[in-house]
Amino acid sequence: MCSTVGAQTFPDCTELQIGQEPDGAVLVVDVLAGQAVFQQSEDSFPLGGITDVCISVFGDESRQAVVTGSSVDGGTFEFTAPDPGEYVLIASHPEFSDVATRIQIRDQPNESGIQQGLLLRFGEQDQDPVGHSSEIKRLALRREILQMYDADQGIRNELIQAGMESPDPVIAARMGVIDAANTSRLLEIITEGGWPDLELVGHDGASAAFTLLQHAEYPVQKQLYALFEAAYKDNKASGQSYAMLTDRILAREGKAQIYGTQARPTEEWIDGEPVFFDIEDRSNVDERRAEVGMPSLAEYAEVMKNLYFPEDD
Repeated sequence: MCSTVGAQTFPDCTELQIGQEPDGAVLVVDVLAGQAVFQQSEDSFPLGGITDVCISVFGDESRQAVVTGSSVDGGTFEFTAPDPGEYVLIASHPEFSDVATRIQIRDQPNESGIQQGLLLRFGEQDQDPVGHSSEIKRLALRREILQMYDADQGIRNELIQAGMESPDPVIAARMGVIDAANTSRLLEIITEGGWPDLELVGHDGASAAFTLLQHAEYPVQKQLYALFEAAYKDNKASGQSYAMLTDRILAREGKAQIYGTQARPTEEWIDGEPVFFDIEDRSNVDERRAEVGMPSLAEYAEVMKNLYFPEDD
C-alpha cells in the first residue's frame, strides 16, 4: 500500500510481513545501512538503485517488526539498528521480487573496527532465483569515496554552468587540483585493499570509484586497467564503465576506440554536436555498445549534448 501527499507517492511500509522464509547464510552487519539495487540476473552487475523499497526488520522468534523504513534517492538506506542479535530482514517493492535475509547485528565492532552493511539485490518478479542480499564490507570507505565523487562532480558542474563554449581556466585549474587529490587517495585505497568493487563498497561506491579513475591521468588509468578489467569480468564492475575506460586509454594512445564513448573537447564540436575520436568499425559500434549495456551512439551523443550545452528553460 501507498499513501499520497500532494503529487508524490510514499510507500506505507508498516504493513510489511514475513512472506517468505529466508535461506542462505546469516549476514553479519554492524549497522542497518546500505543500498537497494536492481540487477537483471544473479551474476550480473546491478543497473542502479531503487527508491521507495520497504524494509522491515523482524525479531527472529517474535516475528514482530522492530525497525521499519524505506530506501531513498539512489536506493540508499540507513536506520537505527536494534539491539545485537539475529533478525529477519524483509525488503519489498511492487515492481520487483522480495528480498528475505537473516541478519545478525554484531554485539561489538569486529577486530578491525570496520563497519559492514547490506546490499539488497532485487530481480524481476518472475526471475529465478529471486532477490538476495550480500554484505557491503567497508561502509566507511564507501562514504569516503562518495564524498570524493561529490567533489569531482561539483567542480565539473561548476565548469559546465560557467559555459563550455570557453571553459573558465580558474575553475579548470581547481578541477585539476581536486582530480589529483582524488587520484592520490584512490591509489592508496587500492594499495590497501584492491579495487573498491561491488562487494567492498556497494554499487554506488563502485560506480563512484570508476568515475574517479576516469578523471585520473593516463598513466594511472593504464596502470589500473588490468585490475579494473578483472573486476568487470567478475561482474563487480559495470560494462559501461569498462567500455569507457577501454576507449579512454585507446584515445589517449592515438588509437581507434571500440565503443565510441570518447568525444573530442567541446571546443571542437560542430554546431553543438559531439565530435568523436576515431571509432573502429563504426558501422557495427551499436552492436558492441549493446553487448556492454550501453544505448546507441546516436542516443549517447544526444545525452552528451544536453549535458554540456543544456538548453535554457
